[in-house]
Amino acid sequence: MIGDGHGHRVEFKSIDFHEEFGIVSFVLEKSLDEILNQLNIKVDDLSVFRMFLHLKFRGELNDKLNGFYRSKYVRDGVESYAAVTQFQPADARKCFVCWDEPIYKAVFEISLVAPKNYKALSNMNCIQVDDYDESSNLHKFSPTPPMSTYLVAVIVGDFDYVETICTETSKPIPVRVYTPVGKKEQGLFSLEVTSKVLALFEKYFQVEYPLPKLDMIGISQLSFGGMENFGLITFREQIVLVDPINTSAAAKQNVSIVVAHEVSHQWFGNHVTPAWWESLWLNESYATYWEYFAIDNLFPEWGVWEQFVYADFLRAFDLDGKRSTHPIQVSVNSTAEIDEVFDAISYSKGSCCVRMLIEWLGIDQFRKAIIAYLNKYAFSNAKTEDLWTSLKESLNVDAASMMKSWIYSSGYPVVTIKEHLEGNEKVLTLTQNRYLEDGGLDSEDSTIWYIPISYVLCNSDNSITEFKETMNEKSMILRIPASSKWIKFNKNQIGFYRVNYQSSEYYSKLKVAIKEKKLSPIDRMALIEESTTLSKSGLVPIEQVLSLFEAYSLEDNYTVLTTVSSCLSTIENLIKHESSQALEKFAALGRSIFLHLRDDLGWTQQENESHLRSMTRSLVFSNLVSYNDKETVQKAFEKFAQFKVDPSSLIPDLRSVVYSAVVKYGNEEDFKQVLNVYLTSDLTEEKVRVLKCLGQSPNEQLIDETINRTLDGSVLTQDISYMLMGLSQNPKANEKLWRFFFKNYAAIRQKFQAGLLFGRIIKLFTESSLNPQHVSEIKDELDKVATSAILRTVNQVKETISLNSAWSIRSAPSIVNWLNKIE
Repeated sequence: MIGDGHGHRVEFKSIDFHEEFGIVSFVLEKSLDEILNQLNIKVDDLSVFRMFLHLKFRGELNDKLNGFYRSKYVRDGVESYAAVTQFQPADARKCFVCWDEPIYKAVFEISLVAPKNYKALSNMNCIQVDDYDESSNLHKFSPTPPMSTYLVAVIVGDFDYVETICTETSKPIPVRVYTPVGKKEQGLFSLEVTSKVLALFEKYFQVEYPLPKLDMIGISQLSFGGMENFGLITFREQIVLVDPINTSAAAKQNVSIVVAHEVSHQWFGNHVTPAWWESLWLNESYATYWEYFAIDNLFPEWGVWEQFVYADFLRAFDLDGKRSTHPIQVSVNSTAEIDEVFDAISYSKGSCCVRMLIEWLGIDQFRKAIIAYLNKYAFSNAKTEDLWTSLKESLNVDAASMMKSWIYSSGYPVVTIKEHLEGNEKVLTLTQNRYLEDGGLDSEDSTIWYIPISYVLCNSDNSITEFKETMNEKSMILRIPASSKWIKFNKNQIGFYRVNYQSSEYYSKLKVAIKEKKLSPIDRMALIEESTTLSKSGLVPIEQVLSLFEAYSLEDNYTVLTTVSSCLSTIENLIKHESSQALEKFAALGRSIFLHLRDDLGWTQQENESHLRSMTRSLVFSNLVSYNDKETVQKAFEKFAQFKVDPSSLIPDLRSVVYSAVVKYGNEEDFKQVLNVYLTSDLTEEKVRVLKCLGQSPNEQLIDETINRTLDGSVLTQDISYMLMGLSQNPKANEKLWRFFFKNYAAIRQKFQAGLLFGRIIKLFTESSLNPQHVSEIKDELDKVATSAILRTVNQVKETISLNSAWSIRSAPSIVNWLNKIE
């Protein structure tokens, strides 16, 4: 029924549910005019007229990881459940009737009835607890600030917690981290990070954190890594818990990064919310940028800005070089299309463009404008154009013109550089075109990007000079001394573009600069990655890429080595069906890059060892196992034997390395012993480590058993993607994966389609094939199952497998010939 708060009530004529659109229509018995006349209210008085909608409804705790669902956990061998909400992007409607779009904000007054032995949590602080019945309490929470439905959160379950008071904020803020019972000490690290990041952002943005508390909680089952619910942030357990004995350096860093990301959302997304999902980047791009900003402030020795270029810059390039990409500001026409824009464009490309904009404006200037933006749209909604307006009003800068091509256009530019001599100068002609992986330069795209052109020049006397220009036209001319030794464009990859240098001497001259570390780590990593990607479209010969690897034989920087490892893996994939002789020669190339660090790093940590050294050890030994370094593999088996007797004998940073070696090179019994670690461990991080390794077995029966775990319930839904990662990288599993996927499509869709995991699952099952006949079959099968909700993902998969197959056909013979020339 509907009422005005003064006893006048009107019944509904009907309540209609439109399932396709997720909409409920309430049809009144009388028209609004009739109601107003009945109440003797004139139209002029509507400004003070209020109507109240009173609804009673029932729902279920589903198992879909969205809406209001149950999260299963096991304690002491007994299955138990917590009730959890995950409403982003449009699943609050699965819990309560609401205007479930971000532009509609409301004050929520929440009460929960919960068992007496369980904790009840929500966005706000609990202000009253009363007996409800013999077994339950009624928990009443303070009213929230105005906020969107997707940020509402309620949780009921059995948890421990650790807490602190953040005193560096404008008012003391209680901060808690809720953990599984018995694991509260594992919440101490994220508690410390949360408190510091909260204070940092409040001071930096000069906008007070508005809630009376901030809770963080580790959930056993969550579709996101973390979710920024206002005042009650949820995480997967392994992304908020740090075990001092069992957590690796990489996992600890990931905890800090994700925590900072979700805390930054309290300003970008919660305080100011996009009006609609087309402007998702105002949430995710900025949260991604500020996560690195925060962790660099807290842990400058971690070098996270270098890792940003690898993790986000290159991730964005990978998708944005395809025809099936989309603009950062993307059209979203229905709730069914929302899930697919939570991707590398909204997060990674957007954050790269934020970084580029900040570099243009200067961090202090940008801060001034963003403070004005946060204040102007506080507890309200904003569009991309509102951000440009704030920049214009604060700085008198036409950011809209500068950023138009980056935000509203698909793809990114490649700057082609041609040179010729004129006297004692080299004349460089720079031309921009959209880059496409399936053809290189797109002559049909007329987009002109506003590009920051920077370059590093080595002069004849070996001195280094840096230059900055701006390119806002199709072509431009630069002049440099003919005596200069080398040049590297796009210093530290500030601009979101690639460079195609047509001189054959470009890379050969830079090999010395790489080897002697005359270039920054970011520039060293960029050169190998850029050349590898440009070879996909044929702009750089694959032989040129292979010879460039030689420059990294003495490299010791973690992020550079991570990029080299990724590029090696990409090229190895092109020849994965070639002869064992060719694969062994490629493995020798891989070993030659990492072997020099093996003995120095060793299998044990040094006292007070640096964070990056620990991460480098894991990376180096992982590659040595992958490329079958006999000594490393043998040592891994010895370490596993010791681990079975004494788990503390194997440091966390090398557990994945050891599990991989045992699964990949061991027998069926070895596999079962690694699997037993998964079955017996109560540490989520340990389980994930094992899942990533199980798919690496060459045994076809074990591959089948592993694939079957997708549907048999033995692996949590949220964790299945980790298992599929290993399988997708195993050549012997590729065909089995996609055939299993289409054979069991209905069951897989039922299991995953209600959450954000489905697009990722589709890609992991289908993107690893190179065989042209298989590629054709996969594309045909994908067309049969494509719906509007997964159409973008389907198109991306079809393009990816077509590109990789064509690249392999074109380049595999050249790779094999090059390898055969190596002694």
